[in-house]
Amino acid sequence: MNELSHKSDPAHGRFDFYEEERACNDHFFGEIEAPEVGEWAPLAEAIAKWAGFTEQRRSLAELKAQVNALERKLSEFPKSGSITVPICTFDPGPFDLLKEIKVVVRPCDDEFLATFFDANVNASGCNETDAVNSLKDMLLRRFDYLDKMPIEKLGPALVKQITVLRTFIRRRN
Repeated sequence: MNELSHKSDPAHGRFDFYEEERACNDHFFGEIEAPEVGEWAPLAEAIAKWAGFTEQRRSLAELKAQVNALERKLSEFPKSGSITVPICTFDPGPFDLLKEIKVVVRPCDDEFLATFFDANVNASGCNETDAVNSLKDMLLRRFDYLDKMPIEKLGPALVKQITVLRTFIRRRN
């Protein structure tokens, strides 16, 4: 059995057994030639693609982090969006709707506020539907009360309010 020396070879900076290992590799794999300069191009392209994919993954990770941060910020905001709801009927009440009334419904504290801006009338409710139904009741009560009053007894704000309400509501015969 051939004994390997593990002494350093100061001229080459390695151990003696590397020479024997290289001879063994040459026997099994043959001489390995360095590739020509043009043969490196596919490898260089593959490395460039990999680097591009790595950069894209980093960019996607950054975008994902930004989206997550924005979603967290958005969830901190109260649901403050308002919606427009049409009132199309007062049935089964004794009033007719002459034209559709557009109502703005928005959150307000722990409730919802429904407003008919033209007549300056609003009402609240525990949800959107309740707020709109409360506003319908309020509009009919205001109309019923003001419609029975002589116009000369009303102040300017109430005259304006009954005038607007009469363009949208009338009593059934």
